[in-house]
Amino acid sequence: MISCSVVSALLALTITPQNPMFDKYTIIPPLGHIKAIATTPLLVCAVSDYNLILFDRFDLGIKKTFVFNEEPMLVGYDQFSSDLWVVTTEHVVRVTLSSYSLRDYNGIKGVTRIGINEQYLYLDGIEDRALNKRTGMLESIQGFPGTVIWYEKTTAQDIQRYTFLTPFFYNDDQFSSDAPFARYPITAVYEDGMDLYVGTNGYGILKYNTLSWNKERIIYGPLDLMIQKIRTFSDHLYFISALGISDYTSSTHSWDYRRTTIPPRDMLVSQDDIVIGIENRLSTWDSGVMITMSTLPEQILTLADDDSCVYIGTNMGMFKLYDGMSDPIEFGPDRFSVYSIDVTPDHIYAGGEFALYAFDRTSYTWAKVLPFGIKDIARVNNTLYLLSTNNQLLYYKIADSVQVADTQWILLPYFNVYDIAADQKVVYCASYAGAYYYEPETGLYKVIYNLPRVHYQNIFVVEDRILAVADNALFSLPTRYRD
Repeated sequence: MISCSVVSALLALTITPQNPMFDKYTIIPPLGHIKAIATTPLLVCAVSDYNLILFDRFDLGIKKTFVFNEEPMLVGYDQFSSDLWVVTTEHVVRVTLSSYSLRDYNGIKGVTRIGINEQYLYLDGIEDRALNKRTGMLESIQGFPGTVIWYEKTTAQDIQRYTFLTPFFYNDDQFSSDAPFARYPITAVYEDGMDLYVGTNGYGILKYNTLSWNKERIIYGPLDLMIQKIRTFSDHLYFISALGISDYTSSTHSWDYRRTTIPPRDMLVSQDDIVIGIENRLSTWDSGVMITMSTLPEQILTLADDDSCVYIGTNMGMFKLYDGMSDPIEFGPDRFSVYSIDVTPDHIYAGGEFALYAFDRTSYTWAKVLPFGIKDIARVNNTLYLLSTNNQLLYYKIADSVQVADTQWILLPYFNVYDIAADQKVVYCASYAGAYYYEPETGLYKVIYNLPRVHYQNIFVVEDRILAVADNALFSLPTRYRD
């Protein structure tokens, strides 16, 4: 028999952040499916996938993002109390904008529109109900009063009222996508005086001035959250994910992207050229055009480079490609997958399916230095921290010789680690129950309490920030707040 407390826990609504005024992290939402839009005098509010996103109405930058464990479907602004009302599949949430405090009301299903007046929030759905805003009590009603401000789901008829939006979808241009004819439909419209806000599925939000018809587009995050790698070059951060490569420019706080029809596996900037690995091809990205520079015999898994070569890990060994050449050369481990490559002035390390291999640049020899499958490598000074294929953390002390000694490596007692990254001081770990870091100086393994205790698939350190990827959110936390 299932207890009432267990059922209550299963039906509970979880909203992140739980302490919005005090939490140190920010949430970066993906470019998702906009379901509803509303405005306040200072904000543009949108529900997208599992997110409530609040944009500054004037510069259109993100002010705050909330993540729900249920899909939000509607959002409305209460001009009487200056609050927001958000409807999820089974809850109604009141957001106090002055403090970002949240209160949810459960047991509410099938709501298609909400109405607001000075005393009540009206819920039009399977059952018509009124929520007393002062007491929080729900009342069944037989009809709605006439003096109510309504917010409802956008229908096809609502969209077709704006004939200038024909054909009611958007396309990427040739510089942004390998499939420029793919359609991104309009999914929400909201008119507020001179401004018309148009939400889409995968194309962002567009703001039209209804007098001049000037258009602004809001690209507010990466293409998706299946982020496998992040690369940096100058003030650009490149997020490699299932739908393509998203480009965040730090100096302007702006996003752009290159959508690909096949998921990219990795990218790097070599000799000022962007090199992308997709399937078994290495390609450059020049003025929005993908140009194949080399073809490998197997699927590409990872890339690395130095001043003279690009090193390529595939699912059947490792290759290298000299600058200016188009034919790759077999290099090092073969027959099995190579998941990660770390290049130093003296050695090249390759994390393979069944071992860690090292190439000595002085003697030009390869050696098998660890008999464990390695899928990720992070370096702190002259020590490698390795993530094994069974999700355990290892320590490997770099020596002059690549011939392994038992004193050079230690199997650390930390399990269920799904990804690692490092700065100059610590190793960050993504786990099933939060983000942690290992501090070599003290040998301590500490939880990062300033990030939510959720399941993280990947973790990165970029400049002075920790970026942690969870199921429904990308969290960003300054490294100074890891303790």
